[in-house]
This record gives sequence, C-alpha cells and structure tokens, in this order.
Amino acid sequence: MVRFSLCLFFLLLLLSAGEISSQLGSGPRILDLKTLIPPKMKNPVGFKWSWDHHDSHRACVKSIASYSGRKETAFYATDIQTRIMICCTVFFGIFSRIKLDLNGLSMLRVRAFDNEENEFRSLVGLQLIWKLMPGSGGSTQHLAHVPLKESPLTDCGGFCAHLDIQKKLEDGGVFSDLFVVKGTGIGHEKVSVHLLDAPLTHITDEIVVAVAEVMSLELFSAVYVLVGASFGYTLNVIRGNVPQAVHLPSLHHRWSVLNSSVAQVGSLIDLTKALSLWKTTVILEDTRVAGHFQTPSINVVTPDTFILQSSTWSFPILTR
Repeated sequence: MVRFSLCLFFLLLLLSAGEISSQLGSGPRILDLKTLIPPKMKNPVGFKWSWDHHDSHRACVKSIASYSGRKETAFYATDIQTRIMICCTVFFGIFSRIKLDLNGLSMLRVRAFDNEENEFRSLVGLQLIWKLMPGSGGSTQHLAHVPLKESPLTDCGGFCAHLDIQKKLEDGGVFSDLFVVKGTGIGHEKVSVHLLDAPLTHITDEIVVAVAEVMSLELFSAVYVLVGASFGYTLNVIRGNVPQAVHLPSLHHRWSVLNSSVAQVGSLIDLTKALSLWKTTVILEDTRVAGHFQTPSINVVTPDTFILQSSTWSFPILTR
C-alpha cells in the first residue's frame, strides 16, 4: 500500500445559493486527472493542486515511501456545498531520463520522464548538480548562476508554490530542478545537470545556451521601394537595458540578402539597393553567436498611383 500525506483534502467552493445552481452543470474539475511523481528518495517530492476561486485553496500530495516499480493511488476532493466529488489518479514511478529546458534566457528547468515517456509533474525536493562550461572548448564563462533568493522569481505575490523548498536546497549547498542564470559575455555556454539522489546519479542531460545582445533594426517591418532605390538601416543593441546605436560598419555584424537578383547589400554596411521587381529578405547576423539573426523583408514594387501633396512652410520672424 502506498502511503501519502494530504496537506489539504477538501477544495472549498464559496458559492452563494444562486451560484451553486448555475454551477451544477459543470461543477468543480481537476484538469490533471492523472499525475506522475517520483517516490521518496533522499527527500520527498510534492505536487500541488489549487482552486482559483475566491480564496486560493490548495491540496498537496507528497511521496513519503521508498520502493521500486510503479505504484498508484487515488486522490479525492469533495465540494462541501454541492457534494460533487472529483478524483485524480496519482502514479509513483522511477525516472528513465531527464530533459533540460530553457525558458527564455534566464531560467533553466529540468523535466523527467519514465520508460513509457510519461512526464513527471513535479521534481520539487530532488537534489541536482548543475555545471556551467564554456562552449567550443573555450575558457571564458558566458553565464553565471543567480541564487533563487536574489532572482526576480521571489516577487511572486504570495503564489510561489514550492519556491521555498527550492531556495532551501540552494541554501544547503545543492540545487533543485530550477536554475537561474544571467549572461556575462557574448558566446556559447554548455549547461549540464544530473541527479544527486541514488540510485539515479547516472541520469543526466545537457544543452548549449547562446548568450547574445538583443538587436533591433529601424525599418524592420516590410519595406516597399522602387527599382533603383537605395536606403539604409539603423542598428541598435540593448546593453544594460538601454538601447545603443551601433556604429557601422561593425566587424561583429555581417549583412547579406537572400535573393541577390532582387536587392544587394554590403557585407559590413547597411546600405541596400533594390535591383528588380520581387521580394526578398535582408539577413543581419551577429558573427559572435551562431544563429543570431535579424531578417527584415524588402518588397520591390511598381506604384499604382502618385499623390501630390502640399504643405505650408513657416519661417521665424526676427524682431528687435
């Protein structure tokens, strides 16, 4: 028999009598009818459900038994006013592999799967080892770890879920399934992670993270020009959250065009000239980071009409 503890068993639905009658058609529901979590290893792993209605009521299931193989139990919750009962099956299993995901350029999270490719819903409580290694055999670090307690994740407005457990693990000298990093230099960094809990220390995964400057182009949206027209782009990068213009030509930025019969562009400068009717794409690449592009489009067209406009010029009057 699998033992489990419930932090809160009932989901309380605070509905008025009129609201109850209108809700009977649908009633309370659990979106995740089947949940997979690991058994207890060194630390128990918990998973929370929450009911986002009036007060935030939560239920927490936590693995407290160690075993091999696959076990299951059921989790029930009853609406104390409508007496509607909902059920979720909880499976306890062992990892067969883990996968490292990159959320944005700052937060890394581990996902785990069993031998049937079912994904575990929670890894909170597991101890993991993270490593940062410069990519391409270099020696310069491009990423640095940011402690969870110093990261923006702590500003969660009281809805931090298991973040307190994850921060406690970091304070103890190990890491959780969540790892926050910041860029310290332009380039590539290899990030690896493996489980510290026996007997799963052989399970590991790694990814390569690209650290790059955010590029933006004026005239990024589709440009419509005539044959023979020449025009230029303005390149800005974000440094310290402040946009800064890049002086062109730049040795770190290479310009090219997808269809050279439609337009041409210098490899180091932004000057573009339309050659023939059709459409193409200008490619701006940061040569320090492979795969970091900006791709504005160009449409070389023949106009249907011309519109003549007049405007009034005003001149300042100088007086003594």
